[in-house]
Amino acid sequence: MFTDSFMEIVDSRGESIGHDVLLSERHKYESPDHIWLTSNLFFDIKLLSDHYIKIIIKSLNMDIKGLPEGIRPIVFYPCAVTANYINERFKIRGKIVSTLLMGVDGVEF
Repeated sequence: MFTDSFMEIVDSRGESIGHDVLLSERHKYESPDHIWLTSNLFFDIKLLSDHYIKIIIKSLNMDIKGLPEGIRPIVFYPCAVTANYINERFKIRGKIVSTLLMGVDGVEF
């Protein structure tokens, strides 16, 4: 369903020091210099510096079979503050694990 990386670890200069990988491709990133934060998110210890780091979450293309030609769904996981606002606005209650925004290119209303 997801086709690419959507999390990147960058330092305060904007230099990429790590990112998430598809589990099926993790073997390509095995290195003694990589510190794995989760089963699919790592950073390169050689690229770590005195600059602070942050994780950037990017939008992500989805590959959904059976859609008409030219339809391209894109998803985005908003930050917690935005997710809480959206959930309150649309009266979404209960235990919420994740909020997902989905946009679709190629559809005219």
